[in-house]
Amino acid sequence: MKRLYEPDAYRSGLLPANFWDTTENTDLAQITPLTDEVTVDIGIIGAGITGLNAGIELVRKGLSVSILDASHSGWGASGRNGGFVCMGGSKNSWHSLIQKHGLDNAKQFYRAQIQSIESVEENLDSLSLKVDKHSNGEWEMAHDSYAMKDLVADAKFMQHNFGLKSTIYSPSALKEIGLSSSAFHGAVQNPHGFAINPRKYVNGLRNHYLNTGGMLFGNSKVSTIERQDNCYLLRTAQGVARCKKLIVATNGYTADNWIKGLSGRYLPTVSNILVSRRLSAQELQQQGWTAHEMCYDSRRLLHYFRLMPNRHFLFGLRGGTSLSENSVKKSHVRARHDFERMFPAWAHIETPWFWSGLVCLSRTMNMYVGAIPDWNNAWTGMAYHGNGVAMGTWTGKKLAQLAVGEKTKIPKIMTTLKKFPLHPLRKNFIKAAYSWYETQELFQSIRQKLF
Repeated sequence: MKRLYEPDAYRSGLLPANFWDTTENTDLAQITPLTDEVTVDIGIIGAGITGLNAGIELVRKGLSVSILDASHSGWGASGRNGGFVCMGGSKNSWHSLIQKHGLDNAKQFYRAQIQSIESVEENLDSLSLKVDKHSNGEWEMAHDSYAMKDLVADAKFMQHNFGLKSTIYSPSALKEIGLSSSAFHGAVQNPHGFAINPRKYVNGLRNHYLNTGGMLFGNSKVSTIERQDNCYLLRTAQGVARCKKLIVATNGYTADNWIKGLSGRYLPTVSNILVSRRLSAQELQQQGWTAHEMCYDSRRLLHYFRLMPNRHFLFGLRGGTSLSENSVKKSHVRARHDFERMFPAWAHIETPWFWSGLVCLSRTMNMYVGAIPDWNNAWTGMAYHGNGVAMGTWTGKKLAQLAVGEKTKIPKIMTTLKKFPLHPLRKNFIKAAYSWYETQELFQSIRQKLF
């Protein structure tokens, strides 16, 4: 299989430095590989948030389902993310979405994002999942005064066009509620969203899926997909799954030459997370950060962070186009540097956990939900642009509806999956973009100091 990243990025098994795996047991000895031939109505590749939600819906509708995963449920982005259940699915601004697609289509996309958050909440309630839920919406923190002006303008724009009522906070107001850092020049709170432990969420979905009759095979990497007698044959090292219909839910971990209709149409990029040891009440007070809100800053290469209910602090950052050992070490150094700069009272605090994973972008910078190009009875959902907890949940349910022929509304903005130009070289686009973003940030920093 042709991969865009180094072999370490796709190695199966637990990540030793992934904090989430210390909070919930994942017994690899209990994973059952596919060693025979099974025949089902629908086959799903990928046992993450998207695949499991699709499987749950299909089993509920009375179909036989088999999910195959190269490792174990939640091994990829679903078990490595920051646990932000929030609006997302695009890297385009709402201004540009309206300009390109029109206000009505933008409103459909907006409603889908709200519904995606509600979809997670419905799962938590209906399946009685305990996932350490916390945070009152999401908070975008202005990294300089110019960014704060933009956030205020954007908040007014969103209320006028979408009815989104945000709350604006000055630095002093942030300090009063326990979100104090000299790195921020104010914030805007979006009331929609909350934070969770993604490992507990994935394990809860998996357990419900299995308990209701779904089949799940781990350590079962699908090496080839063949079409035979109006069926798909999903071949692994030891077995075959025969299915009438197919859902591919591998997102940024998809092999590039594996499915022709997806090749060159997605771009994985790196996200990194570190987690601190448990902080004392005194240490929280010293920094002035005591609130359990999920936050991100206004940079293009953003940071995302939150104090969790167990008093561990999570700090993530975008950036990186390699997952080689040396590149991961450099990302770790950068993450630690930024953590100390933004939260200087915690410069002495140990951060024992650090891991990396792949998020997925598309050429249009919008997510995709729909048919796999040039294939019959095959669908995929991908390119969540770093917001896959909510949108993956919503997408899994939509893919199930598409697979059984139900009428369902997919916003037009989500229905295009174009190839990248010169797609074998597309990782270079990210490198160039990151360099440009860093140059812009340096210029803005200089302007802030001078003016």
